[in-house]
Parts: sequence; structure tokens; C-alpha cells
Amino acid sequence: MCANIEKENILLRRQACPMSASIHWKPEDDTDKDIQTWLVVYNKLPYQIRVGLVDEKTEKEIVKIAKKYNLYKVGEVGEISRIIRDSFVIDGFNEADAKERIISNLRVEETAMIRLYEEMIELRKKIGNVQDGGLDVVIEKMPVMVAMDNFPEISNQLIGEKKIVLSETEKYEKPSIENWINDYTSQKGAQAHNNLERSDYIFNSKNVEKLTFEEKQKLAIILESYDEEEKLSVDVKRKIFLFDSIENNQKTLREEASPVKSNRRKSILGEFPLVESENKDNSRKEEGMNGKKDFTTKDQSKHIINLKDI
Repeated sequence: MCANIEKENILLRRQACPMSASIHWKPEDDTDKDIQTWLVVYNKLPYQIRVGLVDEKTEKEIVKIAKKYNLYKVGEVGEISRIIRDSFVIDGFNEADAKERIISNLRVEETAMIRLYEEMIELRKKIGNVQDGGLDVVIEKMPVMVAMDNFPEISNQLIGEKKIVLSETEKYEKPSIENWINDYTSQKGAQAHNNLERSDYIFNSKNVEKLTFEEKQKLAIILESYDEEEKLSVDVKRKIFLFDSIENNQKTLREEASPVKSNRRKSILGEFPLVESENKDNSRKEEGMNGKKDFTTKDQSKHIINLKDI
């Protein structure tokens, strides 16, 4: 019983995040193609809008709205998230579209529908304002261990949802970056490792088996940075890694997507640019942070595991 409740809570949290909410009313109806198509659209949105669609504050606001209107079920929470995100990405999406979906899909009577719509619009404004400078994005590049020293909170960033068993203590712990590194080093040693050793951990660790493909990609990037001091992009304000290379790995997928007819999309509150300039990291000068640790000289492949094989 407890396991089922926890599983449903995790699903509800996913549905309350506009970026990760299911494509269909029932999450189990989503196909890999559906998800890939959405990722193509999502990755073309301005960076700050993408941040707003995954922000924890957005998720909490959607949960608050759903509970207020007694719509706290998986399909209903997902539909609230979908309406908000569709307002950013669907051509010509307008007030009539949103209200029709609230009435027909959420089955809310007209008076409550108007109040619900207004609250959803207020939340959308908060997400949209991110694009207008409401969020100061400061990105720096540094190795994982340097980032963890400079920003202790980043150690708690999660990779995966299921707890992992640390090899050293045999205790269940949250799948934080710090705990993944502790598990890795307890199995492979604290020294820097070569590509083969990393691959062995990624492919054979019982803990890693619990991860999705994308989560394995993130973990592989963290371990490469640990071993080879590769610099990762850090959102200094939010204190999280951005995992740029995962987005780069989706380049082929994006190139195969249908070309967009216009570089702007109309939405409830006006137009938003669909594609913005290159990531701000490219215009920033690296600040000479070499992140060197007391590692011995390494003779290793510069690239970690072929992530397509994960």
C-alpha cells in the first residue's frame, strides 16, 4: 500500500511540472515518439522559458491550484500543466482554447472555470516574465568537485528518483550527486579512473540499473568530470548543473524535426520568440578556475562511455 501511494505521489509531482507532464491524459499512453517530439519543441523554447517550465515554484503553484479546485488526480494535474505549456508552444493558442479545455477536460462549471483560468494565467505570467529578465541567469563552468566545494547545495542535486544502496555502508540513501560519487569511489577507488572503469560502473552497478537512459547520461557526465576534471555548466543562482552535453546529444533529433514556419509563436498573452541566441556560456569568458585536485597524471580517453550504448 505504501509503495503504491509513493508511486502515485511521484507521478503527481511529474504531472505538476509542465515540462515533464505526460503528453496524453494517461501517462502510460505516451510513446517514445510522443516524448521525443515534445523534447524537440521544448529544446527550441528560449532558455529562460525552459527554466520556468521546470522550476520547482511552478510545480508547487500547480499543485496548489489543483488542490484548491479539487483536481488533484494524475490526469487532471497533467492537464493543468499541459494547458499552461501549450500556451507557450501551440500556434494561435488563445483564451477560448484554454477555457474550452478547462470545461470539457477538467469538467469545471463556468464560474469556477473563470477563476481557475485567471489563476492559470497569473502563473503563466510568472513563467513568461522570466524571459523579460525576471531571472538573472549566471552560468559558470567548473569541474564537479570544484562546484561542490563552491556551492554545497549542488551536492544534493538528484540523479534519479529511487534510493541507492551505498557500497560502503550498505544503507539506502537519496540519489544525490554526492552519494553517486561516494558509491562510485567506494567501488572503484578515490583515484581518477579511465574510460573502461567508468563504463564498468555504468553498465554493471545495481544502483545504475534503476536509472532511465537520460539519467544514466547525466551520471556519466558527472563521473567524467570527477575523473578528468571536465568543466560542467553551473547555474550559479539556482545552484544546479545544466548538463549541456545531453542537449547536444539531441542535436540530430532536433535537426530531423519539421522546420518551424515562423520564428515566433502566438499565445494567450502575446508572442514569445521561439529560438534565442546561442547559450550564454559561449559569450562568457572562463575565469581561470582549473579545478585541479591531487590526482596523478592520467592517460585516459577524453570521452566517457558511448552514451548511445547505455
